Amino acid sequence: MARNGDLTKKELENIKAFRYKTCGLTPLEIYVYEPFWNFLANHCLPDWLAPNALTLLGLIIPLILLVTVCYIDPTLSQTLPHEVWFLAWLAQFWYQTIDAIDGK
Repeated sequence: MARNGDLTKKELENIKAFRYKTCGLTPLEIYVYEPFWNFLANHCLPDWLAPNALTLLGLIIPLILLVTVCYIDPTLSQTLPHEVWFLAWLAQFWYQTIDAIDGK
């Protein structure tokens, strides 16, 4: 029996046996996103590019969005122009895509 936060032998064995696996859960992910992400990872990125560098690259557009929103409305109390909402969509799509391909 484990005491004081110690793990039992069975719990330690479970941790050693655990393997993280991802798989498509929806038809959209399986038939649209996965082929798109594989194409980008295999044909549009150099092999020497490190996954961590790619993740940092993924922050560029969301940071541009943050600066833009803070510049347009520093109090965050106004209605933003439609262009800012488009930039928000682009930032989300960009980060989601970069995050999906950085492990491939």
